[in-house]
Amino acid sequence: MYQSRPRTHASWIGHPDATVRQAITAALNSLGHPDMPSRIARLLHDGDARTRESAVRIAGYFGYPECADAVLERCQDEDEAVRRAALEHAPFSSESRALPVLLRAMARDTPRARAAAASALGQILLPESRQALVGALADGDPWVRYFAARALGRHRHADALAPLGAVAAGDRAPHVRIAALEAIGVIDGSRAVELLSPHVEDTDTAIAAAALASLGRVTDDGALVTIHRALRSADPARRRASVTALSARGGPASVASLRWAAEADASTEVRQAALDGMSRLAGLPNDGWEDAVDALVDLMSDGKHRDGVLDVLAHLPPTRVDRVVRGLAHPAAKVRRATIEALTRMKRPEASACVRASLDHEDASVREAAVIALDRIGARGVFRKLSAMAATDTDAAVRRAAAAALFRQPDPEGDGGAGG
Repeated sequence: MYQSRPRTHASWIGHPDATVRQAITAALNSLGHPDMPSRIARLLHDGDARTRESAVRIAGYFGYPECADAVLERCQDEDEAVRRAALEHAPFSSESRALPVLLRAMARDTPRARAAAASALGQILLPESRQALVGALADGDPWVRYFAARALGRHRHADALAPLGAVAAGDRAPHVRIAALEAIGVIDGSRAVELLSPHVEDTDTAIAAAALASLGRVTDDGALVTIHRALRSADPARRRASVTALSARGGPASVASLRWAAEADASTEVRQAALDGMSRLAGLPNDGWEDAVDALVDLMSDGKHRDGVLDVLAHLPPTRVDRVVRGLAHPAAKVRRATIEALTRMKRPEASACVRASLDHEDASVREAAVIALDRIGARGVFRKLSAMAATDTDAAVRRAAAAALFRQPDPEGDGGAGG
């Protein structure tokens, strides 16, 4: 049981419970008090290892210049946890001084410290770092190899593609292979598709999914051939991964494939992922957003997608209203009516204006839907228009809807206020 006596500032950050230490460290980091550098500088030499570790994390987070020497000294601390923390934060103090310290740790420290050093070398974008990281891909400890692969991805240097490809193809640890595949996708380059594509057929679904995700990141359009093939796999997990890849790539070709998956895939999960992917692309400024909005509007003709699509369209940015409103001219009457609902749910002035304008739409079912929508949201400023529609519209259903809306309208003398 922990001692109940009040703790000092120093003893709290050296608390035996790691969760408590992390919470205290985070709290101190959020304060940024002006006295922090001088206080933390003293704690970096504290006799308690846990206190030194927390002090390193605070000093490293802020990169206090007055603590740089002590942080680098802690890279050779007798306690492994302190060394790991110092190695992780060393580049934030001084990259030039940290590099030899990290290279030394990579050569002779414990596996966990080597892993920390490998991760830190990802922050130092120099040839010496990359050389050490490539060498670490053959380290005897899988976590060192894992962090080395991830760090090489941060370097984004094409020279690392070949060694990463070898790790992706032959490492004994699946998580290391996945890290290598992810790094290849981040680096991209002319060989990326060649190195990634074979792994889409791996017997390990997680490996295949990682390869597909990375293919979604590379710029070479040759990746689409492999992604599209996976979209027709018998394995729903691979189809889901291919949908994720297409959602990341974007562009008209990806939108077309996502729409096909949303309509035709046998898996509810894959169909939903495809719908989510189109939603993402519809909201981005990248090439193909128009196609994504158009595809979503089209999908409102399918009853099983209508509610999901309406929710997606409702949350698109206001810059998409002009594209959504094209649904009012769609060949299918059910899409035209659903477009009124989509515009109403967007809750944007420009969208509401389009609903008001639809009171004059040539399709009577659209006019009726617009009346019902404006009545539901309590729109103001339409009393006279509804009165005219209730009296003279050529469609009986529209006249009835307008008359019902008039019954709930405020006094006409209040007409002209801002609409919903």
